[in-house]
Amino acid sequence: MILLFYFIPLLGFLSAETTIIQSPRATNWGDWKNWKNCPDGTYAYATKHKVEEPRGKGDDTGLNAVALFCNPLNWATYSTEREILSGEGGWGDWKAVKYCPEGLVMIGFALRSEITRRGQDDVAADNFRGYCGTPDGPRDQSQSFSGDTPGWGHWTEDKFCPQEFAVCGINT
Repeated sequence: MILLFYFIPLLGFLSAETTIIQSPRATNWGDWKNWKNCPDGTYAYATKHKVEEPRGKGDDTGLNAVALFCNPLNWATYSTEREILSGEGGWGDWKAVKYCPEGLVMIGFALRSEITRRGQDDVAADNFRGYCGTPDGPRDQSQSFSGDTPGWGHWTEDKFCPQEFAVCGINT
């Protein structure tokens, strides 16, 4: 039996307190992995996605991991040295790193997920979109990136950090 990796991110935001935002649940596939945080004083500004390409007659698993990359606020150097990863499914390949524009960090996200298909090939999570900005800036979709994935399912409602917060952790 092949187990499908199910991705529901809980993204934490750290200043003097922690706030958690969560994507809506689309299926019951998968198990929770460990919570991972950026090093102190850094925030997520880039991601890479582990994705299984369509298999045709085989079992498709879609999105199998999301790694976050962390940098201080007002960063000016693209770096993949500070990588955090909550959990990783066994299928697929890592795709290219996707970055916020220079100086911006992640302030929100959306998840593309396929609902349970009752006896057909269930993919569950398929893509992750990060929204970029500053902790004190507007909460909107004007700056974003997403993974290169097959395109199953529909995007969930956008989830944004409260004002003065930015993404600094993930649980999948």
